[in-house]
Formats: sequence, C-alpha cells, structure tokens
Amino acid sequence: KEFEAGYIHHHHGEYEEALESWSNAIALDPTYKQRGLLSLMSKLELKLRRDQIAHLTAQGFEQYQEGQFEASLQTYEELLRLEPRHEEARRMTAKIKNQIGQAALKAAQTALGARAWPDAIEQADKAMQYGYEVSRSSAIKSEAQQAMIVAARPKPKPKPKPAPVAVSSA
Repeated sequence: KEFEAGYIHHHHGEYEEALESWSNAIALDPTYKQRGLLSLMSKLELKLRRDQIAHLTAQGFEQYQEGQFEASLQTYEELLRLEPRHEEARRMTAKIKNQIGQAALKAAQTALGARAWPDAIEQADKAMQYGYEVSRSSAIKSEAQQAMIVAARPKPKPKPKPAPVAVSSA
C-alpha cells in the first residue's frame, strides 16, 4: 500500500510525500530495497535538492534586487548550508555583508553627528558585526559611549553672584 501511494505521489509531483511513503514501504517490507526503490529514492532526493538550490538562488537574487538585503543574506546563507561551494551564494553573501556594513557605518556617523548616541552605538555594532571597517566603527562606538557618559554627568550648579554692595558717597 505504501509503495503504491509513493508512486501516486510521485506521479502528482508530490515528491517529498513520495519519499516518505517509499521509506515507510521499505520499513514494512525490506525486500523493496532489492527491487531498486533505493536507487529511485536517491534520484528523487537529488532532484529535490537541485530544485531547492535553484529556488533559493532565485529567491536570494530577487530579494537583493528589491533591496531586501537582510532577507537576501539569510537566503544565501541558507543556500550555503545546503551547498557550501555554491559560488554565486559565496560572492553575494560577501557583497551583501559589505553593503549592510557600509550602510550601518554611514548611519552611525550620521547619528553621532546628530548626537543620537544610542543609535550611533547600535549602528556601529552592526557595522562591526558585518566586519565593515571595524576600527572606524569601534572608534565611533567609543566616542558615542563617552559622550553619553559626559551627558549623564550632573551639571554644576551656577554659583550665586554676590549681591552688589551699596557704596555710600559720604
């Protein structure tokens, strides 16, 4: 029954379900191994893997084109987990990390100039996370942290001016 269900799923393009049914068939009747079912399953698994690689490649590129850099980076990293030698994924991952880091450094500089210290720190951390100009990012972060410390210090109270002494002209 599982064996036939696997063929029905396969015929309808439901490949993952076909693999599951055939795995169940082998568990119930190990003689299916000798009947070439394992070979068919291996070919189907390879096809599914190729399809997934093609899907992730297209998805990552589309996300990149739409300016969704973080999502694109996640997609390409998922692709690299599946296919570590995938050249396009390796190249795009490096490119995207560079772009995100560069944008974060620019945002950190802008926030620092606007005296938005927490934003400057957050963006500098992000630039460092992506390995972009780590020394500059670290310097911005340190400057913002120092500025926050100085800004948090209590301001000295102004000293009261002595009251003018009336001088009599006698």
